[in-house]
Amino acid sequence: MPRVKNDLKDIYEFSCIIEVRMGDINIGGHVGNSQMIAITHDARIKLFKELGLTELNLGDGKTGMVVADISANFKAEVFLDDNVVVRSQIGEILKSGFRLFQCVECNGKTAALIETGIVAFDFEERKGTALPEVFKKRLQDYLNR
Repeated sequence: MPRVKNDLKDIYEFSCIIEVRMGDINIGGHVGNSQMIAITHDARIKLFKELGLTELNLGDGKTGMVVADISANFKAEVFLDDNVVVRSQIGEILKSGFRLFQCVECNGKTAALIETGIVAFDFEERKGTALPEVFKKRLQDYLNR
């Protein structure tokens, strides 16, 4: 069966540590697949906060974001009370969206590679829109620091 294969990136500009909680553990005794996506979502929120942004405000006060697609490769188990390092990189920036590449590491091993397609969204108009220039500038400023 063909598999989606996400690539490990050479550079991840942002990283944070997230502790695995009881609610992240599935019946198999390790972090479940949906919980791993939730952990990377927490890391995305922290990344946006670092940029002075939120998922509902990409800098212009009216443009937010929605997830258009997501793919995940699970590589190693993660357990209760583990501290995972989530590394993130924003790439493939286009007119109305970008891709977020994330690597989850635990105990020196790659536990998951997650790739998310994100689209700029005007929540008032309920439709996709262009990425605000302020978002692109904050990202560039962050990368050049």
